Amino acid sequence: MSVHRLKDGRWCVRHVEDGRHRAAYFGRGLEAEAKAREFNASIGLREWKRNTPDEEAAVFVDLVQAYIAAKRGACSDVSLKNLEWKMLGVILPELGTLRATSITPARLDAYVNARMRSVKKTTIHRELSDIKAVLSWALKRRYIAVNPAAGYDMPTRDDAIISPPTPDEVVRILKHSPEHLKRAIMLSYFTG
Repeated sequence: MSVHRLKDGRWCVRHVEDGRHRAAYFGRGLEAEAKAREFNASIGLREWKRNTPDEEAAVFVDLVQAYIAAKRGACSDVSLKNLEWKMLGVILPELGTLRATSITPARLDAYVNARMRSVKKTTIHRELSDIKAVLSWALKRRYIAVNPAAGYDMPTRDDAIISPPTPDEVVRILKHSPEHLKRAIMLSYFTG
């Protein structure tokens, strides 16, 4: 028979075994799809039903999960935790259910406009860098055929330049600081 993606996101292979219709289930995500296609080929079935390109396109949340799993050995635990937090808390609620091919420059513009109400451009720039990194990685791994955000122009960063305290400000800070912090404040001030 063939490989199918169910409405709930699970991948399965429908086939005939001992004269009866059967289905083998492989879970959700990109790895599950690969296992289903491998199983389909291993039992000698060819895919006679072709899905439309939109049905074949990966969902962004699946790409993020696969990206994080692939980066486990290459990135520090802190970097991965920060990425997971950012994805789960901010990016995936907005883009997670979209097909990767739907994350076009127009959709990213809408994302930027919505985020501009609550955060600085620098934060949005970092978030877009993560989105583009996931899509570029997915293209290299051939999970997607085209990166729809490849030429997207990022918003300019608005990093604030924070000046160190003046000598007078340091004296006033030290005057009100507890004794155990004074050495740390002095070291911080004199080392920049």
